[in-house]
Amino acid sequence: MKNRTCATCNRQWPYKLALKKAWQGKGAVECPYCHTSQYLTPRTRLHAGSYAIMAMAIIFIARVFVEMTTIQSIVVALGIFFIVFLVYPLTIELTDEEKQLF
Repeated sequence: MKNRTCATCNRQWPYKLALKKAWQGKGAVECPYCHTSQYLTPRTRLHAGSYAIMAMAIIFIARVFVEMTTIQSIVVALGIFFIVFLVYPLTIELTDEEKQLF
């Protein structure tokens, strides 16, 4: 399945709409082209959790191996979370039915 592509009409969503859906959480978002309800796949939701864990691990490792002040740690954390915030919508996959994570 292609990233940011409607499962019904196979048209790719604009980045701005994908950004909205990616951070909305559960629930359906209407496809702007065919107007069907689209949901994040379980794999995409699982990846969201993985990205958060990886970001925290990077922050922890940076804090352990590089002497940083608390302010520097906060700036690094904000930078990493900002990057994840912008990149995650590029990786979302959509489905036309809501599926359970496990």
